[in-house]
Amino acid sequence: NIKYYSGHYSLDNDKDKGECDVVLETDKNIIFLEIKKRSLPDTFELADDVEVFSSLGEGMLNAQKQILRHRIYLQKNETMRLYEKEDKLSPYTVLNWKCRRIVSISICFPEYGFLTNKTTSSKFMESLLFATYHSRDPKKESKLSKLNKLREQIELLVGELKEEDRKDARTVFFDTLFRSLQQFLFVLGNSSNVEELVDNLTRDIYISDGSMDFYASLRSNLH
Repeated sequence: NIKYYSGHYSLDNDKDKGECDVVLETDKNIIFLEIKKRSLPDTFELADDVEVFSSLGEGMLNAQKQILRHRIYLQKNETMRLYEKEDKLSPYTVLNWKCRRIVSISICFPEYGFLTNKTTSSKFMESLLFATYHSRDPKKESKLSKLNKLREQIELLVGELKEEDRKDARTVFFDTLFRSLQQFLFVLGNSSNVEELVDNLTRDIYISDGSMDFYASLRSNLH
C-alpha cells in the first residue's frame, strides 16, 4: 500500500531519454531510488582497491549520475512526466517538484555495505569534485578510466544544479545515500506508509547515533 512512481522521460533536447527506477514522494521530500545489480569482483576479498573502485564506476556512481540528471530536470522544469514506455503516447504520471527536498539513493548488493554509512558515502561523493583516482600499477590504470570519466560527467552535471545546491561539495551530496537491498527490504517491511518508509530510509541524513550500524540506529527509531 505504498504509492510509488517509475517510468521514462525525455531530456531537454528530446533525443536523450531518462528513466527513473523508483520515485517516492511525501509533502516534504522526493526520493529517487536507482537500483544497480553490479556485484563486487572476487578480487575484493584480496583487498584489490583498484577492482573495487572500478566496480563503483560501473554501478553505484552511474546510479548517482542518473539521479543527478533527474534532479536537474525536475529543478529546471518543475514537473516531470513519467511515461510507462519510451513513447510519449504511452500512459504517464506527473511528478511536481514544489521545491521539495530531493534525496538520491543508490540501491546496491550487500557487499557494498561499507558505502551505506552516511559519513563514508558523503566523503567519497565529495571527493569526486576535486580528486581523480589512479593506480600505482600502470597495468591497472585503464581499469579506473570509467570511474574518472564518470567523475567528470558528475562534475559537469553539478554545475547545472541551482546555485544554492552547488555552493560546496558537502551541500551537493548532503542528501545522497547508499542502501543495500537487504536494508531497503528491512525498512520496507517495517514501514506501514510512505512517510514512515522515507523517514526510515533517510534518517541518518539528519541524525547520527555514532553506532555506524544501520540496523541498530533504525531499531532505536522504530521503538
